Amino acid sequence: MIKHCMCLFLLALCAEAKEVQIGVLGLFHTRDVVISGMPGKSLECGNNQQTRIAGQQWQLHLLRTDMRVSISRRAESSTSFICDDGHGGATEIRISIPGRITRVYRGKLKIAPVKSELLIIITMDLETAVASVVAAESPPAVPVEALKAQAVAARSFLVAGGKRHHDFDFCDTRGHFW
Repeated sequence: MIKHCMCLFLLALCAEAKEVQIGVLGLFHTRDVVISGMPGKSLECGNNQQTRIAGQQWQLHLLRTDMRVSISRRAESSTSFICDDGHGGATEIRISIPGRITRVYRGKLKIAPVKSELLIIITMDLETAVASVVAAESPPAVPVEALKAQAVAARSFLVAGGKRHHDFDFCDTRGHFW
């Protein structure tokens, strides 16, 4: 009976939590970032819903407290920057910190200047976040039962773990996300 009640409780929590916000690449304390779409995937970015451009590469640079956004040869100032599939949905986004790291994420992106760095947040649905955690935390050729157990643990943490940060739910740094 206790196991049955616990399963129902976890299912109810999962039904409520549809999206999670994850702060990414925060260990780099970056002032420069390059955003680009993946081949065949729709990507629109801009500083608000009225000014959005599809299908290009964006370079963002922090100047004091303002963010400078460069699109091809055009530049403008912005206080926040968002990217999605053009309809408010998730898409695949390549984020590069020049000379340091490049990662691909599936979700919606928001970048804003905070203190002396750019805060990069990916919003993704719960199941994408679970799959991402399992992939990141599991060694190659791990048995499928271990993957299932890891998925249960990750989902439970993401749903019931509580918000740990002011601007987002979790981060990808060791010891904070997991």
